[in-house]
Amino acid sequence: MAGLKERIGIRIKQARLEADMTQEELAEAVEITPNYISMLERGRKNPSIQILKKIADVLGVSISFLTDSEEDEKMKALSPKKIKLIKHIYELEPDKVEVLLKLAETLGKYKHK
Repeated sequence: MAGLKERIGIRIKQARLEADMTQEELAEAVEITPNYISMLERGRKNPSIQILKKIADVLGVSISFLTDSEEDEKMKALSPKKIKLIKHIYELEPDKVEVLLKLAETLGKYKHK
């Protein structure tokens, strides 16, 4: 089983790729070096909570997603884009949630073949 540093690195890389960013782009946005991003992704360094927060904000994910803490098995399987969608749903008014639910149900009927 991977240690915490390794799990954080895997999650940072997963979220970065999902955001379609290079290590260089992420590093610039977080104001750290690309080499440091590389070391984080390989589980060689432990980020400070401030760096972890900046990375999470830039990638649009939560710190708990990156640290793999307090998530049930289903949440662990969600991609950063799905987590971002869930965050947006929380901000919607109830009538808009109802519309979104109907849309999701309709889309679910048309699965890829």
